[in-house]
Amino acid sequence: MANSEKRHKHRVLLHIKGELQLPDGSLVPVKTKNISFAGAKVEAAPVDDSWTGKFCVLRLIIQSDQEEGPSTEPHIIELQCQLIRTDDTGLGIKFIGIDLERYEAFEQLVHNSAKNPQQILDQLRRDPNLSVNPVDVRLLQEELSNFIIQAVNDIFLAFFSSKVSAGPALVKPDFTPYEPPSTEATAIVNFNGAISGGIHLSSPLHVAVRLAGALAHEEFHEMNEEACDALGELANMIAGGVQTGLNDSFEDINLTPPTIIFGSDYGMAYKSNLSSVKQYFTSESGPFLVECFFS
Repeated sequence: MANSEKRHKHRVLLHIKGELQLPDGSLVPVKTKNISFAGAKVEAAPVDDSWTGKFCVLRLIIQSDQEEGPSTEPHIIELQCQLIRTDDTGLGIKFIGIDLERYEAFEQLVHNSAKNPQQILDQLRRDPNLSVNPVDVRLLQEELSNFIIQAVNDIFLAFFSSKVSAGPALVKPDFTPYEPPSTEATAIVNFNGAISGGIHLSSPLHVAVRLAGALAHEEFHEMNEEACDALGELANMIAGGVQTGLNDSFEDINLTPPTIIFGSDYGMAYKSNLSSVKQYFTSESGPFLVECFFS
């Protein structure tokens, strides 16, 4: 009962036309019945049950209400989402990301239509248990690359006697299942709170040994306990730098102690719908990458 009341309290009755793009590229005309920052209920022609659980894109078309002056193009609010239910009453959609080039229009929509807009917006920003935080996936991906580069450059400048160069950044495409790095050594620092995810520091094993030795000013020949501690500390400092960058947009991000995995006979299990940015580097110790993954 409490959960039902909570969902109802934060939904807004709105009737907006749009389209739902399914994973095969087909488009389904829709019209919203109600909407919140966590999801929407929409009217639509029946879709095959096999699409339930699949990721899709919802585009809401907000027509300008301007009565005078030249006509303007409608606002298109694009949301990454997951189809969670299909039945005779319509489709149930869960939001997993939003293109925040259009977020201001979405926010204005809530302000104009909800009886308690500030309560909804405050809940959105502060409650980590809601399905979606206002994450502009595209903008955040660009910022994360910069945060990672800044953190790594600062650390090498302060603690290493060698240079590091940033290479390309790789962003996981939409609708592609997330896969963690497949390298010989990975240091993991998770974070939770206003945004959930973590940092991977990954490299070939010999590079991990060299990076650990360079940070500790020791000569390691294997991933012993001291080398693992040093590699974990490096990952922790990088995660701290990324956390600092994110703090302007997301409060209360908490870091977990680092975990080190190395060797060739291991696997890591993650949710398939994570977003990620991999930033590659070259250094005198060898090549490595830093990945930020999040949902």
